[in-house]
Amino acid sequence: MSWLVACLRALRGRWLQRLGRASRRRVDESVLGAVAFVVGLAALAGAYFGRPEQVTSMWALAEVGDEGPAQVTEVIDYDFGSKTGKHGIFRVVPGLTSESAIRVDSPDAPDAMLITKEFDDTRIRIGDADQTVSGAHRYQIGYRLPGVRRGSLLAWDAVGTEWDVDIEAVEVHVVAPTELFEVTCAQGSAGSRTPCDDVREVEPGHVVAMVDHLDAHEGVTVTAREGSPLPAAPTAPALPGRPDDPGTGLLLPAATATAAALVGAAASLRLVRRAGRERVVVGAGGPADAAFGALHPADADGVGEVRVDDAELGRMATVDFAPPEGITAPQGGVVLAEHVQPQHRVAWLIETAIEGSVEIDAGGTRLVREGPGSPWTASILDRIFAGRSEVQLGTYDPTFASGLQLLSATLDGWRAGSGLWDERAARRRHAAMAVGGALVAVGLVAAVVGGVLADRWGTGWLVLTGIGGLLAGVGAAPVVAGWELLVRTAAGSAAWLRVESFRRFLADSEAYHAEEAAKRGVLREYTAWAVAVGEIDRWASAIRASTAIPDETDLRYAFMAPLLLSSTMSSETPPAQRFEGGGSDGFSSSGGSVGSGSGGGGGGSW
Repeated sequence: MSWLVACLRALRGRWLQRLGRASRRRVDESVLGAVAFVVGLAALAGAYFGRPEQVTSMWALAEVGDEGPAQVTEVIDYDFGSKTGKHGIFRVVPGLTSESAIRVDSPDAPDAMLITKEFDDTRIRIGDADQTVSGAHRYQIGYRLPGVRRGSLLAWDAVGTEWDVDIEAVEVHVVAPTELFEVTCAQGSAGSRTPCDDVREVEPGHVVAMVDHLDAHEGVTVTAREGSPLPAAPTAPALPGRPDDPGTGLLLPAATATAAALVGAAASLRLVRRAGRERVVVGAGGPADAAFGALHPADADGVGEVRVDDAELGRMATVDFAPPEGITAPQGGVVLAEHVQPQHRVAWLIETAIEGSVEIDAGGTRLVREGPGSPWTASILDRIFAGRSEVQLGTYDPTFASGLQLLSATLDGWRAGSGLWDERAARRRHAAMAVGGALVAVGLVAAVVGGVLADRWGTGWLVLTGIGGLLAGVGAAPVVAGWELLVRTAAGSAAWLRVESFRRFLADSEAYHAEEAAKRGVLREYTAWAVAVGEIDRWASAIRASTAIPDETDLRYAFMAPLLLSSTMSSETPPAQRFEGGGSDGFSSSGGSVGSGSGGGGGGSW
């Protein structure tokens, strides 16, 4: 089942990481719904493919006359199981002759008969080559069988050892016009003397033998000694009714597993999200404590640390007209997204242009190196340019891609060492995902096995199907939504609040906000932030609406940003790998032996 776990983990690919938290939660819920559907399909497949082709019941009667062959009647309830493309059954009986008067009948399946000889055996094929059958069907076969009486000994192979399939239940009747004694019944493979489960004389001259189960290539042989003639031969028993099918069918196991998986996933997802609540500082200062207050132990002022969910944290955010101090735009983007995204790298390029280390052309397709860069940018620029004075964007450039990989690694390193995320949470996440993956695998196996057993043995086994679905659902939630366990520290929540508050300003910005930023000389800086936090479209609209920003240099960064994002991604990704989504960052008595009588043979499907 590792393929399913791998698929679930692949959902941590880069395309999913680009989604916002709310959108990603909706995707997680959809994925968990799909997982529940897959678990239901697994149970259905178990019920379908686990139902074997078999003889559900075989009833056989031998009416022994005063002389001559015995009249044999067989009623075969044949279940084709999950097999498809079958036309009917065949029956091979040794010793039949042209005088055997073979007849066949089926109330619910094609019963055309074709008789052929195979050495000393007669092969009776029942069915229609132009029609197929499936499921359970009844076949009745009658014939006259010589050789059952050998002097005073009756010996009949009621079930031969050449059946290709298991036989779940056997009922054998022997009716004779004489008293019967020294009655024996053997079951098993050829030569076996294992007694039948039950053999008895129900009335003078009438013997019944019962066997609960025969494996393929196992048979039943009944023997008896004839005694004194009876005043009248016993009446032959009536043909049996159709056996009950204890199975549940296909839909009930599937529905049980699906419902249980949904319940388990919902409960587990709730626990994951509860464990993923953020830490914040609260006190008399309200949102100000959460966003700017240092963490203090609880004291008379009531300042302390609490856990809040996303909605509560979001309500603590305000609107801030300036970006947070102490972090750069790409770092702020990482604070919001919790991982490095392509727009964070573009924001970094814009910041290097602001500091004068790089010139970006107006189309966002060419970088020119203008300076060595700051300690924060120099080594990355060296990797990007690799001794070149300029880089043309828009086509794959392995050197440029290597530089962006170093940039991503640098941002990841900052994230890991910033103290804004709880390091223990990452370990808990990995443990939860490992346990969850194991539960998914165990649950799928249980659902399949439960489906097999429920369709064969009845509703009691739906409990196993439900347990399997529940385990798979419980395990899938931490695998799919394990990212929610990566919680922030109180300082991290404070940083998130400050960045989110500035993002809200950018999201609601108007022309006069852009004009004010231009007056203060921070328009380009705000543009880098808008790129990093995903609000460049709104910010660019605000700039376009303004008629009072004279510096074209300030304007062009807002307008080139979308082009720069596209061109850098094209330069970073080999052509063969350019596709949407994908990627992972993430079953009486003893006497004669079986086969010692007349008849026997076997059968199967065709």
